[in-house]
Amino acid sequence: MALARRIMLAGAAASSLFAAASLIARAPHLVSGWPDPTDPSTTLADVEAAVSRKIQVPEISAPVFSETLSHPGTVVFDVREPAEYTESHIPGATRIDPGLSADAFAARFGNDIRGKTVVFYCAVGVRSGYMLERVRTVLTNGGATQAYNLKGGIFRWYASGKPVVSDAGPASAVHQYDGAWGKLPARTIAGGRS
Repeated sequence: MALARRIMLAGAAASSLFAAASLIARAPHLVSGWPDPTDPSTTLADVEAAVSRKIQVPEISAPVFSETLSHPGTVVFDVREPAEYTESHIPGATRIDPGLSADAFAARFGNDIRGKTVVFYCAVGVRSGYMLERVRTVLTNGGATQAYNLKGGIFRWYASGKPVVSDAGPASAVHQYDGAWGKLPARTIAGGRS
């Protein structure tokens, strides 16, 4: 009976931690220290700075990534939901679920990363940063040469004038994630891309 209770409590604690991590990934502005995308003065640069501060993983800028993307030794993972990916993604990216475990990532992509530069992205870098944190050991043990989170995510990529595609071909816009976050690319473009 005591063991069953401990297992139940451990499961509840793990479930609570997963729920908290999901909230941070989906709505970081609801947690202290993250920029609020509903505030019209919040810029993509503000979000990028917060991601860099709060998620300690190597980052790659859109211009450097653009050069890296042309190399055959680069593997790109889109860490967003299916609807986001279907509407717009970086050419050549493979979509993975934001909640994918390190073990599942290793089982599915372990053979694809050996000797490669691996880049993760999402809308602004939060979900992909957490993914990179989660799979860092898998990447190291699997022989990836380098691993990065795309700074500013697909929003920065798009605001920098880089191409995005949909499942149907070239895309003329990027998936907005939601109404508040979706304003960041337009604000960035209108404000001189900062």
